[in-house]
Amino acid sequence: MRFNMSYNLCITRMNVETDVDINPITLEEWINIVNNDNELKLLNSIEGINPITRTKIIIKEEGLASWRNCKEDCTVEFHFKQGQIFVDGYDEALISKMRTIAMKLNAKVVDLDE
Repeated sequence: MRFNMSYNLCITRMNVETDVDINPITLEEWINIVNNDNELKLLNSIEGINPITRTKIIIKEEGLASWRNCKEDCTVEFHFKQGQIFVDGYDEALISKMRTIAMKLNAKVVDLDE
C-alpha cells in the first residue's frame, strides 16, 4: 500500500465552479457502495513500517477502502473525506471504476490537477 497522500481524482457532488457542496456524499452512502461491490474492500485503517524506527504504523481512517486494479497489478486506496472520495494517481481502469461508483452516488469524477 502507498502512503502518498497527493490526490489527483475525486468523486464529488460539489459544484466545481462555485466550490459549493450542498449535498455531500455521506459516510453511510460510501460504506453501502463498498459493501455491495465485491471489488472494493472496507479497510478503515492502513498499516506500514516506519522507515527510520522500523516500527509498525497503523493509521485509522474511517471510510478508507481499497480496490485491486488487476490491469496495473496494484491496490488503490479510496479515501473518504468531507463528503468526497479521493484517489491518488489514476489510469483508464481506475477512471472507469470511479465513474461507475460516481454514477451510483449521483456524483461525478473530477480531476483535481486541472
